[in-house]
Amino acid sequence: MVENFTEEEKDVFFSRILQLSVIYKRAKHLMLLSEYYNSKRGIVVTTMNELRGALDHIMRSLSDKTKLEPELFKAEGHLYRAIYDACEVIILDRLQYIEEFKNSVSFSSLEEAYPEYYTKTLPYLTKIKRDLVDTRETQLTKERIDKYENTVSELIEICDELDKITLKIIPREKKISYVFPGLLGASAIIFALLNMFWNNGIAFVEILISLLTPSIILYLYLFYKKRKRRKNGGN
Repeated sequence: MVENFTEEEKDVFFSRILQLSVIYKRAKHLMLLSEYYNSKRGIVVTTMNELRGALDHIMRSLSDKTKLEPELFKAEGHLYRAIYDACEVIILDRLQYIEEFKNSVSFSSLEEAYPEYYTKTLPYLTKIKRDLVDTRETQLTKERIDKYENTVSELIEICDELDKITLKIIPREKKISYVFPGLLGASAIIFALLNMFWNNGIAFVEILISLLTPSIILYLYLFYKKRKRRKNGGN
């Protein structure tokens, strides 16, 4: 173990362990975030495996001082890979959240409550998706992993912003969705009652049915859309 190391070897070992501890803290933080944002799918096994691999190489460096630096270098690689895996989980989850949010509201409501979404945010999200594909096809670098961490922070901020404007959008959506068909149905009944004084009973029934049918169809469609959003995890 360490007692068999020379003073120089001890300095190298503890210096490298200190460096690895900083990377580990980043990995642990992102792993906890990935578990939170990945709650529907469970613990991220790949990240746990990478952390276990890092610990294994650290232990190996202690058992054979001739392999001190190579083993610690491999441990560092596992830690960076753990960061990448955790970031990917969070990014994919947040992209899905944003997509579901966008599909749950109308274009006009989102544009009014969040004017920058279609001009800045949407192009940025498209770029992130392209970067995900490029990263999988190229070798990981520290710079690319740092960029991934920044992407995670930016996506979380976007989602937080969407959560805030939900209070503005949802009431407006409900007002448009349910008040309009309600008014349509009420108008149909009033119109039919007025018409009853001028026509016979058959004409009254025909007009009532013809005017209520669009309202009923619209209500059924909105009910189906709301059920679908709840099934997909939307609000």
